[in-house]
Amino acid sequence: MNFVDSTPYVSIERGHHKLPLATRSELRSLIQKGINRPFSLGFSNASLRQKTLVHLTSQVFGGAAISVLYAQLDPYKDFTRRSLVLSLHTKSPHHSEKFVEVRVSLDIEVHCTHQTAIQSLLSFSDTITAHAWTQLVKGSPKPLGDVSLSAADIIIWIHGNVYIKLRRLNIHDESGQIPQEDTILSVDRHITMLADALEQHLASGDTDGNSVHRPTISTLSPFPGRFSSTSVVTVEACRNASTSSDVNDVYEERVVGHVSDPSLMLCCGPSDAAGRVSFAALGKAGRTTVTLIQAHHDNLMPGMKSYEIEIFDDEVIVPFTD
Repeated sequence: MNFVDSTPYVSIERGHHKLPLATRSELRSLIQKGINRPFSLGFSNASLRQKTLVHLTSQVFGGAAISVLYAQLDPYKDFTRRSLVLSLHTKSPHHSEKFVEVRVSLDIEVHCTHQTAIQSLLSFSDTITAHAWTQLVKGSPKPLGDVSLSAADIIIWIHGNVYIKLRRLNIHDESGQIPQEDTILSVDRHITMLADALEQHLASGDTDGNSVHRPTISTLSPFPGRFSSTSVVTVEACRNASTSSDVNDVYEERVVGHVSDPSLMLCCGPSDAAGRVSFAALGKAGRTTVTLIQAHHDNLMPGMKSYEIEIFDDEVIVPFTD
């Protein structure tokens, strides 16, 4: 990543084809629309558990019951992404006994570096050409974090190492119709309030790189250093938070595996409810690196631990013949 007059400047690609790059002045204009303060090098220890985010959303919408329509947690080597689609019912300003259903999506990425968080913000424009940025993007309704931008029904911002994207997906009344304009405006004001509440929540956990919480990744028994070329090996990762059997608590601590040479071995999927992860050798001898990746159970900071593995051929017994 490069910086132009202290403004981040990157080359963005879509698929295998480069987008027509915006000029430096266009990129500078885009970012400067949303810059609220000098880019922070801090981190946040604020809880980003699913139940914390659902509770925060409910509070902003006056204690509304929240249904989680979609939930996904993806830990990667460099960042963790949490994606939620939430549904709630709020009162119509025209009739106290009538409700409208609102669906919002919340995507949060917790990065190991601030540069990759900025890269995610700029990649927001994947679906529009680079030269349309200045027409479609503006500063957020209320300053949020280091830089915050909005376009139509979406607000995006960066707070230290955290990138947040909050979007109103749809809104309709009890008959399935789009409600009146002032109802939509009322909902959008609450979504702006939700963005502000999320920003204050992140700020409450501000810290530095030395004090940010990171996961401790370990297995109940030593990770085997040698595998048979036809074996399937299962390891069990230790739980860090608690022994709760709540499915959401278990999901917060799931572990994914990565193999540097997938021609030798594959990970069979993320960990199960007991923290077990399986790896299957593919019949070839060689050496590879297996990496266990996990997000911190509270602030979602990613961490990993790698193991060097030798895969050996199974012994072939040749029957004796005269």
